[in-house]
Amino acid sequence: MNQLEEYREKLKTIKQSGLAEKSFTIQTRSRSDIGYFLSGIFDAEGSVGMKRSGERLQPFAAIAMKDKEIIVLFRDFIGFGNIRFRPREHVYHWEVGSISGVLKVIEIFQNKFPDKLMKMKLRMERVRRILNDYTPNPHKNGVMI
Repeated sequence: MNQLEEYREKLKTIKQSGLAEKSFTIQTRSRSDIGYFLSGIFDAEGSVGMKRSGERLQPFAAIAMKDKEIIVLFRDFIGFGNIRFRPREHVYHWEVGSISGVLKVIEIFQNKFPDKLMKMKLRMERVRRILNDYTPNPHKNGVMI
């Protein structure tokens, strides 16, 4: 097997398992370094929006990857959210669904460590505007305010 085929097989294994061949000691990085790194990850792999929860829409911010360490780093950096393993896709999923939590994530990736991808910028701005304009349903319980 030539060297190129050997590298292809290694990349295929890494892609399927999500595990690196070797482990390295991690040098401590500044919060800023980690923030910009995670901003790039969120730009490429993350999602933010509104999903249907029964009759109403619920905000969410989420990211899913095979690499559990990055998902844990993401949750620890943000400081909240839930991680779960999705066995069918073999990925770890971090998500937050509270209005305040989603607004904090948007604040971090709009202002402190800005995303670069225009599509993500537009999504975050749209969700931020919806959540900032949010008022409870005046028709709730049949009473008009």
